[in-house]
Amino acid sequence: MLTAECMSTHLSTMRKFAEILVPVSFEIAELEAKQSGEAIEIEPNRYVQVSPSTVETLELAARLAAGGQILLVHATPDLTHFGVYGGPQGAWFPVDSAGDIHRMTKERSMLVLRTLAERHVKGTSVEYYVAPGPPTTVILHAASKHRPDMIVLAASGRSRIRRAVRGSTANKVVRRADCPVVVVPSPHDRDRYPIGAKI
Repeated sequence: MLTAECMSTHLSTMRKFAEILVPVSFEIAELEAKQSGEAIEIEPNRYVQVSPSTVETLELAARLAAGGQILLVHATPDLTHFGVYGGPQGAWFPVDSAGDIHRMTKERSMLVLRTLAERHVKGTSVEYYVAPGPPTTVILHAASKHRPDMIVLAASGRSRIRRAVRGSTANKVVRRADCPVVVVPSPHDRDRYPIGAKI
């Protein structure tokens, strides 16, 4: 397994890429992340956090696509068929409520992606693709629509057992994408497997 720095050095000897697709996941920041300064303030008193591998992925993609374009992709939960049941008659979200939630989620996600781009993606133009659905589906749909030269994504950092049970988005994208895919390993995996080790 190569580190992001080694991969960047190797790939920098090749041509620059016109467009690179970068999937980005984030979550609401926990108190520890806020106190340590690892959280990113999106709006006053609204924080998110991304993994160190995601930051590395963004910065690697910016170097590889210098002067080109990066497409930041984020998958949001699909609430189209989401039902909430309660009481003897049951209750559910009306269709327009799910649509409102999707629009609001997309707006918030775009705000996060723009903030991350300002911090970590310099020297390239940036486009955004936010859609509801499973991450693998959203990533592959964005790739088929935009036809990037390469996909650069962060490994999840989940344990090998959890990856085996639930599957890995990175593994699925590597197998199914029509373009080269670079996977930036999590710090956890990097510590366990030296450079060049097979996982």
